[in-house]
Amino acid sequence: MGKAVRSRTRVGVFIVCALIIVAACGSSKTASPTTTAAAAATTAAPATTAAAPATTAAPATTAAPASTAPAVVDTIKIGVAVPDLSAFEAASKAFGVGDPQEQATAMLNGWKSSGAVPVNGHDIQFVYRKYSVIVDDEKLAACTGFAQEDKVVAVIGGRDFGVGAQCLAQRFNIPTIDVNSVPSSVFTTNGKAYFTLRSDQDVLFKQFIDWADAGGYLKGKKIGVAFSDDNTEAYKVAKDELTAKGYTVASEIQTTGAGIGSDQDTVAAQKFQTDGADLLLLFVGGSSVINILSAANGQGYAPKVLDLDVSEHTTDVLAGILPAAIYGDTLAMTGSREGDLGRDKKLGTQGEACLSNYESFSGKSIPRTSPEASGEFTNILITCDVGNLMLKAIGNAGATVDGPAIIKGFEGISDMAMASTGNVTFSASDHWGVHEYRTIKFSEGCHCWVAQDDFKKFGS
Repeated sequence: MGKAVRSRTRVGVFIVCALIIVAACGSSKTASPTTTAAAAATTAAPATTAAAPATTAAPATTAAPASTAPAVVDTIKIGVAVPDLSAFEAASKAFGVGDPQEQATAMLNGWKSSGAVPVNGHDIQFVYRKYSVIVDDEKLAACTGFAQEDKVVAVIGGRDFGVGAQCLAQRFNIPTIDVNSVPSSVFTTNGKAYFTLRSDQDVLFKQFIDWADAGGYLKGKKIGVAFSDDNTEAYKVAKDELTAKGYTVASEIQTTGAGIGSDQDTVAAQKFQTDGADLLLLFVGGSSVINILSAANGQGYAPKVLDLDVSEHTTDVLAGILPAAIYGDTLAMTGSREGDLGRDKKLGTQGEACLSNYESFSGKSIPRTSPEASGEFTNILITCDVGNLMLKAIGNAGATVDGPAIIKGFEGISDMAMASTGNVTFSASDHWGVHEYRTIKFSEGCHCWVAQDDFKKFGS
């Protein structure tokens, strides 16, 4: 599996039982599809126009109305990182994400069918590389393959691509839009080419404490906190904000994030009970949440939980398998659109367009039900979001599409509506996308999240 297997990686909504199976996944390299390059003849005047004056040397096709899409002048290659969760899907179909490569191909086909591509005269070809979400070596191999073999101009990341996306940005300066939240220091380390769909984790954790304080959810509570090693930076921000608001942490435990197979989560539950904590803030991965709450339930200990959009906590797939006696009626702060189906029984405009396009391409039917049967539902939406952000950045780049132009193209995106999250905004100094949050509530009746209000901007 390689020397850099990171068994405690937060592997997304469908890996809530992370480390049930530790198995090497498929090869990190898949063959890119054959895409016909734009024909050179599209830019050359036909022989019959040779006698025309120089000013009329363009081919006859340029006589089309001004609204006609510009002729394709070149094809640009975009890398698409394809997550492999097959080891976890073997444990439960609920942990699967469908076929991420087909989802991306459907999106590209939709762009071409709608006329969104070619964009500014540029056709787009996708180049795919697969990686196991628990094997860092495969993510790094995908990074070097995209950069050195495929010569892509930019990359669309996938769930828990992490070190692969950071490698592309830091080592090769290739613009990459990744999915997961990361601490502020990661943006600083990886430079101008690195973007994420989701929020800066430090900002998110501070906003979580402000939200909890404003809602009165912390008042009079004995707070217990568990945080994993990879959330240390963001938890420090949260703890400082707790202190600033006049709260103290009654019980605190740091974990490695090892999840299933480790006794540290059981120890955490025992410590929380001994210390009398009646409200838990769990800044840990999904498998650790399961462990801690299951251990608490087994001990006859029933604290309440206040949750947030970290490690895919605010998804039906994870929340639906937690002990109802503890997790029922849990409130959470999220930047995702989880809770729309629970409240409105329908998706937003972007989500519906995304799923309908995939269904048309694949011939499959994706139920609009809550809770979702598996992670395929949300992965289709996330693929649309990171892909559409890339398309918008390329469109903003103008006639010359290279790395610096695409970076500026991302930085020009403002308040763009998404399928899986709140609206996204980037700027020259801010490369994380979601700047909005709302409150959701877990309903024991439907075993799903239900949106309680509309999105608000961070800081409000």
